[in-house]
Amino acid sequence: MAPGASMLAPAGPSAAPAFLKGSIIKVELRDFMTFRGPVTFRCNPRLNLIVGPNGTGKSSLVCAICVGLGGSPKLLNRADNVSEFIRRGAKTAIVRITLQGDRGRTVEVERELLSGNSSKWRIDRKNATMKAVHDLCADHGIQLDNLCQFLPQDKVAAFSNLTPRELLLQTERALGDSHLYDLHQKLITLRKEEQQVSGQLVLYGKRLAEKEQQLEALERARELVEQRERLRAEAALLDSRVRWVQYEAAHGELAQDEAAFAEVKASLDAKKKQVRDMQKEKGVAAAEKESKAVEAQIRALREPSAAGSAARKIEAAADKIGTAAEDFRSARMELAALEDESARHREKLEHAQREIAALEREIADLETKRPEGPSEEEARRLGQRKRDLTTKDQSVRWDMKGATRAEHEARRAADRAAKELAAFADPRTQRVHLLAKQIGNPRARAQLFEAYAWVREGVEAGRFKGRVYGPVFAHVSMRPDRHVETYAHVVSSQVARDTWNYFVVECDEDRRALLHEMPRECNWGSRDKVNIGLVHPKDQEVRPLLSEEEQRRLKVPRVLSDAFDAPPAVKALLCNFHMLHKIYVFPEVDDLSADHRNAVWQAEKQHSNHGGMGFLYTRSLKFSATSSRYDGAVTQQSGSYEKRGHMLLQVENGAGGDRRELETRARATAAEHQAAQAALAALEGECDAIAEELGQLREQEGESRNKLNAWTLARKKKVSMLDTARKTLARHRGTKDPLERRAEIEKKIERAERYLANTVKESRKAIDGCTEAPQRLTLLHVKRVLLRTRMQRLTEERRALEAEIRSYEETLRGIEGDLKRKRESVAAVKASAVQSCGGVDVTADTPAARELREKLEALGSDEDQLETRAEELRVQAARIIAEHGAEEQLRRAEAAAASLRQDIDEKTAKRDTLRADIAATRDQWLPPLREKIARISEKMSESFSRIAIAGEVALIERTVPDNADAAQEVESFEDFAVEIRVRFRENQDLQALRTGRQSGGEHSVSTIAYLTSLQGVTFTPFRVVDEINQGMDPVNERKVYHQLVEAASREGTPQCFLLTPKLLPGLPYNEHVEVHTIHNGPKVAEVWRTWDLGRAMGRKRTAAEAGLGDEDIVVE
Repeated sequence: MAPGASMLAPAGPSAAPAFLKGSIIKVELRDFMTFRGPVTFRCNPRLNLIVGPNGTGKSSLVCAICVGLGGSPKLLNRADNVSEFIRRGAKTAIVRITLQGDRGRTVEVERELLSGNSSKWRIDRKNATMKAVHDLCADHGIQLDNLCQFLPQDKVAAFSNLTPRELLLQTERALGDSHLYDLHQKLITLRKEEQQVSGQLVLYGKRLAEKEQQLEALERARELVEQRERLRAEAALLDSRVRWVQYEAAHGELAQDEAAFAEVKASLDAKKKQVRDMQKEKGVAAAEKESKAVEAQIRALREPSAAGSAARKIEAAADKIGTAAEDFRSARMELAALEDESARHREKLEHAQREIAALEREIADLETKRPEGPSEEEARRLGQRKRDLTTKDQSVRWDMKGATRAEHEARRAADRAAKELAAFADPRTQRVHLLAKQIGNPRARAQLFEAYAWVREGVEAGRFKGRVYGPVFAHVSMRPDRHVETYAHVVSSQVARDTWNYFVVECDEDRRALLHEMPRECNWGSRDKVNIGLVHPKDQEVRPLLSEEEQRRLKVPRVLSDAFDAPPAVKALLCNFHMLHKIYVFPEVDDLSADHRNAVWQAEKQHSNHGGMGFLYTRSLKFSATSSRYDGAVTQQSGSYEKRGHMLLQVENGAGGDRRELETRARATAAEHQAAQAALAALEGECDAIAEELGQLREQEGESRNKLNAWTLARKKKVSMLDTARKTLARHRGTKDPLERRAEIEKKIERAERYLANTVKESRKAIDGCTEAPQRLTLLHVKRVLLRTRMQRLTEERRALEAEIRSYEETLRGIEGDLKRKRESVAAVKASAVQSCGGVDVTADTPAARELREKLEALGSDEDQLETRAEELRVQAARIIAEHGAEEQLRRAEAAAASLRQDIDEKTAKRDTLRADIAATRDQWLPPLREKIARISEKMSESFSRIAIAGEVALIERTVPDNADAAQEVESFEDFAVEIRVRFRENQDLQALRTGRQSGGEHSVSTIAYLTSLQGVTFTPFRVVDEINQGMDPVNERKVYHQLVEAASREGTPQCFLLTPKLLPGLPYNEHVEVHTIHNGPKVAEVWRTWDLGRAMGRKRTAAEAGLGDEDIVVE
């Protein structure tokens, strides 16, 4: 073969069973890494052994499978970009993989790598996308990111370092479809959610208990508030009764006014009827008609004769008689009206005099009943006493505020001490107590406990997004070792004291919660903070610079980071801060030779990119070295170190905190709380006494003042009424008596009477001298005069009645206006009364109204007594002084308690639902998983027994305390694990496979045995294992090979690719095994020049004839 040629040559039988779905039939390469191509690799459906010296391209084939099926280059740990897989000098590379599909079909996946870090995809020669390729792989059960299926050379160490939990997840994914894996992830999510809800229930329960305690503490305030509310309610009821009494009085007055209005209206109606009757019976129209008839007769009898002259005289006389009679009648009517007016005037005077006399008697009676108030000296004394009591009350209340704060602080301290004592059984709590002893500032010590309790409650309640730890010292425990004392001293010497107080979070959200929410909820000051370290999950893997092989070669007993246990985030923080993974401890010696030190530092320097090198510790000394970045000169220092690891040792010896000291502190804080409560109670009693005395003084002063005010108001009202009555009397007296004009009217009547008599005499003389016709005419004239007089009288009577009607109407309009105003006033009074009763109208005929009416009527109807009683109740209510803001605190506490009860009910229902879902999902997941792991363990035990060692696989089912009840435990599905247990020596027990416990070769044997045990149990189309046999001794390697061949020979087992630089001679092969030899790369030319196939075959024949094995052939 020419130098630089590429070849993949099959060297075994080609007959093979059928391929399983997803198996690789062939791989075609061109310009991929070291392969120039085109190169075709045809695969066996069972076991494919890829053999070739290092550097000839074996791992390039693994890379081709990964890249060609859409795997990330990062899975290989060889490159970040796919363009780096293109052969140097070429612009593109092609990887074409033929897979076995369904029903005998094949699927061809092609990826063309371009220099711009891009690719072109084809499926069965048709353009496709990476997503389509991923979907195809998923459909065929190909999982390139699963180390149980695809284990490249650079991931062998990663597989060995898989934690048991990670191994379980990888195994689940390798079990064909992802059903069990998906169920497991669902269980993890459900359990986290259920524990979070349970933690929230516990937290809510604690908060509810605290709220109920607070409600109990506020019970006295509640009683006082309720008593005050009762008094206020009684006073309000009395006020309502006063309003209804006022309404009843106003309603009665309104009824009287309405009756008066009805009476006046009836009189008006009577007057109107009288007018109507007058017009009907004594109608003016009839008199006018008769008068017209008389006028017609008079005109007919008139003659231009002496009779006519006489008639005219008679007419004139008749006219005079009529005029005289009218004057006489008018005078008589004027006299009657004057007498009526005079009678009314006298009645007004007498009424005013009677009213004045009555008011004077009432005022005189009030003067005799004037209430006696305190004297001026007594009033001054009472005022001074009130001022003194008010000043003292303010002082006592100020002291009460301070005592309340002191009681609150004492209660918090007592509660905190009680909680710490209750939680003392927890080793972490013991460590926190031990750490707190080192803090001199009491405030900082208290804040450490509060922060620890807050974080602990938050973790239990699931309030954090990631994991939160703290303080750091609470999570560090020394590993059991006979040199644990030395390791503890070194750790304490290397770690700064402040670092132990740090709290560790995994995300920015939790960091902000500790920075802002915790100080606010713990009532810290604006400057009170805790130290917080942020360690993201991706940064938590910390490894020593020196590998285990180098440590064994350099005889380094232990790296300091391996001397203690801590959560990954906490350990990463300590290593980042203090480089504990670069500190090497030699606990059995007091000194180290210079050669030994230099050897360690030189080995470390090869892995370090800076001048600083790690510390070396012995039992007594500390060594350090610094390398110059300019000339590489190394400066060494040595000296003793302070041995202050007693705090860590106390924790490991179970003395993490002094329980007696904590009990003493709990008793002391409880006593301080009781003393603070007693002091506060004494101040409250003093305040109550002051309030009671002030209330009595105010009540005494208020009673006297109320009586005097009532007397003054009544007297003022009577005096005002008296002044009004006197003014009315004076006004009436200033009006002349109408009877003073009586003589004048009587003279007028007398004159009218004489004139009428004379006129009648003259008319009689004229009549006597007339004939019959004139006499008749004269009688008609007389009749006409009489008719006119009658008509005038009727008209005047009607006008008088109409004037009286108008007066009544005006009176009615005035009364009607007053009634309207009174109705509005009564309606307003009633509305106020209804409002005072909460909208209940006691005049309505409803059960509620009847009940309230009976209750109000039972209070009485004396308005003054009702108002006095209401005022007394208000004074009593004002005397009750509850704690400032107690009502609002009580309302908030009750609302918070109700909200918490509702939250607890909701969370309980949610938790029950989650637990039912967990139980159903667990029944689908755990029994099949147990059965699978049991089969894997059975196969592994069988395989290990054939290698003459023991091994098994165990499913570790871990439990954790239930957040809802620490005495109960629940399955922690997140911590379920698969543990490989092996025994390589007869005098050993089965031990879990751990890095550092078994050798590299033993790890390789265990790994390949586990992968072999997966054959026939899992449903993976193929497995790739690259150079897993490196580090095995020949005996184990031969035994493992036998196991591989046997496993590959079983029906229905997945295809397997095993890559190795060499194979032991004399290994058995069958039709299920195909050996592929790779000779590719620049070193092939040297082999091609020196290797002679004929000579090699001759040596083989000679050895066979001599009965020698392959190991006896001497190669020149």
